[in-house]
Amino acid sequence: MLGHGHKFSDLKEVQDELNSKFLDLAPSNCSNYKKIPIMTAGSDIGSKALIDILTEDKIEGLIVQDIKDSSQQGVVLRQAIFESKFSQIQSEVQIVYRDPKKHEIPEPLIVSSELCPKKKGKVPIFNFEGISNEYQEGMLAGLFQASNLSKRPMKVLHLGTGAGVLPSFLLNQLPTAIEKITTVDINKDMLTVAEKYFGFHPSEKLESVCADAYTYVDDLQKTHVGQFDMVIMDINYQEADTTISPPWKFLESSFLQKLVNLANQECSFVAVNTIFYSKEDREKVFEEAKKVRNMDLVSYLEVPDCLNKVIMFSKNKLAIDGMEGITIKIPAGQHTVKLEEVSENIDSWKQMMGVL
Repeated sequence: MLGHGHKFSDLKEVQDELNSKFLDLAPSNCSNYKKIPIMTAGSDIGSKALIDILTEDKIEGLIVQDIKDSSQQGVVLRQAIFESKFSQIQSEVQIVYRDPKKHEIPEPLIVSSELCPKKKGKVPIFNFEGISNEYQEGMLAGLFQASNLSKRPMKVLHLGTGAGVLPSFLLNQLPTAIEKITTVDINKDMLTVAEKYFGFHPSEKLESVCADAYTYVDDLQKTHVGQFDMVIMDINYQEADTTISPPWKFLESSFLQKLVNLANQECSFVAVNTIFYSKEDREKVFEEAKKVRNMDLVSYLEVPDCLNKVIMFSKNKLAIDGMEGITIKIPAGQHTVKLEEVSENIDSWKQMMGVL
């Protein structure tokens, strides 16, 4: 009902704005024909600030905004959202204050935000010490299915850079364990947004490639079979079909098999983020995943209160016995999750992961 750019000073203004819309939906014999009662969980509406993207950097349909959620103790988050799916957050990273005298702060991490005014002796920065999307936490469960990965420097292939939050998080959390992350996205404009507005910073260890991930994987087959310890696919839907993410061609068993072929055959994992809405699509995705060969365990995770389903292929599987159910337990309302907190959850996840 309300688009981006609306500003309200309090909850009453929000209710007054919505009232006429609610009345349009009310039965003709409704006694409260002038004002509809609205029940709310609190009186604080939080804050939102749209980011003024430079004209040359703008992507049609993409909104970048900062929000402050009072229910999360004033946490400020920068978000990327596509108007075609405005209820889904494409990327999200927390903004925090740090003292430059106590922390070495790379220039790309420093951020300007209306919701984070200047503080004496501190600067606002993008915080890659944690991740705020639960499905991304679920994708990293593969680190513990392939538990010997930490014994050698890891090579990571990440398809679907987006705003670059997940690869930035991995490099921040595992600086000595990562040999190199190669991240691929077809949208050069999105990569510009990632660098200018989300602190994404390509480096010697973080290679950013602008290419079609589908053909890029085909080309890698010629030279990089078995070369990656971690393969992550987090590709967005296409505007022509928003009912499935990623597009169907990335979920066919032939393409999934190529991802598995790129993974180290001794110890590795492949994580594929998906979104689908129908039972038929669910069955089709799972059937395609079950056709993939040469991995010890094929499993899936469904995140509570989230549309994402993560398909996992792992080599060097854990001794997971008697697994039942199809959901993971993730703390409700928790906005950032550190890597060590992921490992703390793995015991319960072993009981809750579904096996395909």
